[in-house]
Amino acid sequence: MLKTNKSHKKLLLYLFVFILILSLLRIFILSKETKFDSLNPKNIDKIKNTIQNNSFSFIVLGNIKNSLLIFNNANSTNLNNDNAAFIVSNGNAVINGNEFKFSSLNKKLKKIAKHFIIGFGKNEKSDEGDERFYHHFGSYYFSFQLRDSYFIFLDTTGKTPIYLQKDWLRKELESSLKYKYRFVFMQKSLIIFEQTGELYDEDFCILDVDYRKFLINIFQQFRVTAVFSGAAPIFYHTVIGDVNYLNSGCAGGTLLLDNPDSYYHYIKVKIGSQIEYEPMLISKGENSFIHKLLTNIFYYLDSFIYLSFINYVLILSAIFIVLTYIYKKLSKPVNYYRNFDNNKIETTSRKLKIVMFSNNYLPFIGGVTISIKRLAEGLRNLGHQVYIFAPQYRKSDYGKYREEAHIYRFKPLFYYKKSNLTIPIPNIFSANMKKKFLTLKPDIVHFHHPYWMGNISLKWAKKYNIPTVLTYHTRLELYSHNLPVFNNLFSGKIPHELIKNFANQCDVIIAPTTTAKEYLRNLGVGKIIEIIPTGIDFSSYNSPKKDIALLKKKYHRDCDIILFSVSRLSKEKNLYFLLNGIKYLAENTTISFKTLIAGDGPEREGMLEFIKHNKLEEKVILLGSVSPDEISKYFMLADIFVFTSKSETQGMVLLEAMAGKTPIVAIRSSGIDDIVKNGFNGFKTEEDVAKWAEKVMDLMENPESLLQFSENALNFSKSYSKEVIAEKILKTYFEILKYKID
Repeated sequence: MLKTNKSHKKLLLYLFVFILILSLLRIFILSKETKFDSLNPKNIDKIKNTIQNNSFSFIVLGNIKNSLLIFNNANSTNLNNDNAAFIVSNGNAVINGNEFKFSSLNKKLKKIAKHFIIGFGKNEKSDEGDERFYHHFGSYYFSFQLRDSYFIFLDTTGKTPIYLQKDWLRKELESSLKYKYRFVFMQKSLIIFEQTGELYDEDFCILDVDYRKFLINIFQQFRVTAVFSGAAPIFYHTVIGDVNYLNSGCAGGTLLLDNPDSYYHYIKVKIGSQIEYEPMLISKGENSFIHKLLTNIFYYLDSFIYLSFINYVLILSAIFIVLTYIYKKLSKPVNYYRNFDNNKIETTSRKLKIVMFSNNYLPFIGGVTISIKRLAEGLRNLGHQVYIFAPQYRKSDYGKYREEAHIYRFKPLFYYKKSNLTIPIPNIFSANMKKKFLTLKPDIVHFHHPYWMGNISLKWAKKYNIPTVLTYHTRLELYSHNLPVFNNLFSGKIPHELIKNFANQCDVIIAPTTTAKEYLRNLGVGKIIEIIPTGIDFSSYNSPKKDIALLKKKYHRDCDIILFSVSRLSKEKNLYFLLNGIKYLAENTTISFKTLIAGDGPEREGMLEFIKHNKLEEKVILLGSVSPDEISKYFMLADIFVFTSKSETQGMVLLEAMAGKTPIVAIRSSGIDDIVKNGFNGFKTEEDVAKWAEKVMDLMENPESLLQFSENALNFSKSYSKEVIAEKILKTYFEILKYKID
């Protein structure tokens, strides 16, 4: 094993040295580069100063694609010895629009002792290269005059709107009538090449029929001398209505077609008393196998080092990191057996020190925060110390809430605001938080979120070998809409992987329902999972009868049935399904009713608009936030609890409603199945407005059934008191302490 570990270390060291050498080589290359800009206008001015009469020649290249072929010694010599005055590239001079590709092209152009004019093509546009082309070479479409000839360059990439180029082209051609010859350059061809087949037409030819007809007609109208294109990897020359159409697309890169017209070449254009067009072969150099092999290796290394530096560094760095991670994981000694030499003492009589971490807590009202509060109270009532680490809220958020003992608040990094919701983002980098954690020396660390506060506290707990527990509270994927960015990304696989990876690092996971446990097992969580729901605080149901009487007088005096629901008013709670269900009830039952909805959130305004638009003001009342101490009064007031959320892991609010002697009608989903027993303490239906509303009407219109369901709901809830739940979780804590491997 030791030998293997050493060999892994050597491999990683060699890889690191290799990356370092290549990085230094790239830095050296970059240090030798010079900046360049507006090359086309500068070269055009130089060409004009060079040519003194109307007879001259020029070269048209297509599809260089950063290939070294056109720039090798033989071809560079041939081009330099040619009497052509300048060279035109019809586009695709680079393999893509990456900055390194433009830099490489500029470096290679210096080997040719002639001025280049570079056209704008598909490859120049790719990878956001259009801005780089504009900076380095100039406009996407342009024109210039040279002695008795007029040169026009068009943009066929789609970057420039067609209607702009149409007007501009007509004006340019009108101006060109003063000149004897008119040449047009465009990367895509007006000719649909039979040689290429349909597979390549989209990239090689202009497929817009109207635009193609317009160009052919206007070129004929203004007697254009020749139109040059260069996207298709073939040589092609035809005449349509006295206009020459030439395609030259094989100056470098890979030949795509097995066709006799597809070969490495360029077109030489001679201007005199008449125009001559001659395809010129590009030399491939020596033909020996060794020479070709060495040349190809050189070309590849040059492109790899010069052009793909960022790519290869990223790839090799990723390989380095992955290998390092795998090495550490595989070489770390593990022991999956219990330590029989470690004599554990009986621990159930110990008073534990428990630290809980949560990304939110009261005064923010939600299922997680209430669950934490009740568990902490239940454990403290049993004589244990519970400390809660949570973010600090704004002073205006606390309202009537009074801070509890043993709550440690930490200033947030910032407050995230969405609609009327403000969420503090905890500062997990706080040195004070870690110092406080270490000072407490906890026996158990209990996480309530598998990210952020959970991540940092898990790291500390593992470092100091403290037993860990995670309660799976939340279906994270259904809350992705609350994120400021990447909402779709976090509604997919990422949150599930996050939960799985975190849970598998904990000693025990608490799932509130059988459904939640099944989900975790299906996810690949292999640790111990205990099914323990959130407890109910029955003491809050001992409200004076006069308080309930006042609520009945306020809401129940002019209706037969009170429907009640409570949740945060946000997208994941499926609230518009609830409102549509109430609308269905209003239209289909003669029983008078009102629906009270407690809670606040970003969907409040949208719900008010829905209520007004559907004339439900007499049927639906939004109560706003109701404190946890007051909410039990509404459970006891209500006749039926209506619920349509699909994002619950345990449906804690359903048990609270039952404790108030209120049966349930809910949508069947995770967290609902274990709580609602169909036909006993309520109903659960599929997500269908009519079917859901019909079950509500069954209870509304049958008083005897409603009374029996109410009794059943109360009896069912009695086994879920916070004291009973606290003892179950405490038993789990002691089991971890007993079998925790040192």
